[in-house]
Amino acid sequence: MSAFDRAAIMREAHVMARKYAKPGQYRKTFAWALRNAWHAAKKLAGFRAIWAAQTEAERQRADAIMAIETQERLTAADYARIDEIRRAA
Repeated sequence: MSAFDRAAIMREAHVMARKYAKPGQYRKTFAWALRNAWHAAKKLAGFRAIWAAQTEAERQRADAIMAIETQERLTAADYARIDEIRRAA
């Protein structure tokens, strides 16, 4: 049993190929889209594996760091808070 939904990967590749293919270049565009969809699926599977291996406290720390990092401008206090959260691990 594969960890990847191959049918969904193929559907995504076909959608992208139909959307971006120039006349007469469907096969080339489909190959490009299939490669991109496959790499995206592998990255997602890796992220899910990391997420599943984390404890609840680790997830909360990661969420807190992401909340700080998504601000428009980070100040020295923001960087200090991120370092404090990382050291708390």
